[in-house]
Amino acid sequence: MNNPIPCNIYENPKAIELFGITLRPGGYHITKRAADFCGLEAGSRVLDIGCGVGASVEYLINHYGIHAMGIDNSKGMLRIGRKRNCSIPIMYGRAEGTVFPSETMDAVLCECTLSHVDNIGRVLGECSRILKRNGYLILSDLYMRKAESVSIDINAVSSIAGILTKEELYACVQNMGFKIRLFEDHSKTLIDVLCSIIFKYGSMADFYRQTGCKNEFCNAETIWTKKKIGYYLLIATKS
Repeated sequence: MNNPIPCNIYENPKAIELFGITLRPGGYHITKRAADFCGLEAGSRVLDIGCGVGASVEYLINHYGIHAMGIDNSKGMLRIGRKRNCSIPIMYGRAEGTVFPSETMDAVLCECTLSHVDNIGRVLGECSRILKRNGYLILSDLYMRKAESVSIDINAVSSIAGILTKEELYACVQNMGFKIRLFEDHSKTLIDVLCSIIFKYGSMADFYRQTGCKNEFCNAETIWTKKKIGYYLLIATKS
């Protein structure tokens, strides 16, 4: 699968204006739901992969006493995060290969991350490597609620154009040795965001044009309707 043009919308002030500093549907509500379900306690080690400006890292530290840290491959996002709070432990890093030792994390968080990576299989494999036994994999992202399933190679799924169905997502996670504990549909949070965009800008296309995003997928409004894009929370444990 060819890699599409990267989506740089999250570095635009208009995106922060719409989404807030969490830069994703659902904001802290879904993060809190996941932390409570997993029973994460003070001192737990949690890595946020694709942390953006470090909103979830800061939230977990302040509200749960968790030893959270984050990595992101966007230097622009990290600059914004450090300008907000220079004490947040966020750093540059790639999801496919982190610097953290094996079996050191109690949980790994990927919020709106998988739909933007080049290789889902490698990312999930890296999550498995750094997680302790019975550690939690927490995913929240876009998925196709109603669409014809396609035959995929989890080592070739690429970026946002490769948004998966629930069945394909399950296959990717389970094939990496994880046991799924929870799946919830949070599509209403996505619908709320889309409605806000259309109300303010007139259409999705106009919003993306104003943010300067050149990703063809983002600008293809018909894809969002035909594929019935939704938003999910999935929690799994490492076997």
